[in-house]
Amino acid sequence: MPLDHYVSQVHLKRFYAESLGNRKMHAYRKSDGQQFPCGSEDVCRIKDGSTNDFLGEPRLVEEFLKTIEPKYNAACAALAAGTFDQEHVYVITGFIAYVASCSPTAVRLGTRHLEALVHAEAAIMDQADLLPPSPPELGGASFSELLSDGRVVIETDRRFPHALGISNLLHLAAAFGNTYWEILLNDDASSPFFTSDFPVAIEANPQSLVVNRVIPLTPSLALRIHPRTHLSMSEPSLSFENLRYKVRNLGRQGVRLVNTAVVRSAENQVFASINSQWVSRFVAKHSRYRVEISNRYSPHGSGIIKTSSLEVRGSGGHSD
Repeated sequence: MPLDHYVSQVHLKRFYAESLGNRKMHAYRKSDGQQFPCGSEDVCRIKDGSTNDFLGEPRLVEEFLKTIEPKYNAACAALAAGTFDQEHVYVITGFIAYVASCSPTAVRLGTRHLEALVHAEAAIMDQADLLPPSPPELGGASFSELLSDGRVVIETDRRFPHALGISNLLHLAAAFGNTYWEILLNDDASSPFFTSDFPVAIEANPQSLVVNRVIPLTPSLALRIHPRTHLSMSEPSLSFENLRYKVRNLGRQGVRLVNTAVVRSAENQVFASINSQWVSRFVAKHSRYRVEISNRYSPHGSGIIKTSSLEVRGSGGHSD
């Protein structure tokens, strides 16, 4: 049974530390504050994680990754130099789409989205009297009432949202590549970009309900993807003809904002090319946050409109 990496090793290796002979990186765990050195092969992996029997070809995602991972380093170099082309954009967006669709964070969020859909459908069916009353042992409550108070629980096979994510990889890559990019450069080796076990970080966008994505690609290169909602109704193309971008050289405050998004969005592990007390304190400061999905329901005629959004939320329930 293979150990499949849900964050590509070629990405993680870019964060190897010079102090560790460029053979390992420094890991910081949000759950308990532990810090330890690790190699790319040691983390972000699941036994048989790329296999999904819901698909006609269970290992389909591995074929997709063969078009991405061997070209990752060249794509990063081209992006940093401003000499990138269509293939480089495909490689970068393919990596982003893979993490955004197939990582444990993505599966967790996808599972909650599907379960919320069941709740919404149950409410609609109850309103239309399409469901029989519950047995006397359950007090004759409606199905949606049983869901609300926890007497009935929806359990989703986590492989199903994973399969949906794999099936949607090319569409998502095209969507990420037909928007507005900020290519973020960082020449301060003492304050590098971090990465994590979910390096497709979430950042609130004050101009849109759709979040920005912030992706560290190397310790000196990151990407901020802004949504272009006016293109949402058109089919995105892998020719990336709608891509617009600018290059920004970040100062320390800009790097701090990127790393804040990276640490808060991480599921549990943050990786860095340096080992410092300030990094440990920084991770600890933002360790109580992670990405969650928020579902909202509004009555509409005889049905319900359900809207979902991603947000970074603290353990106290407040969002960022």
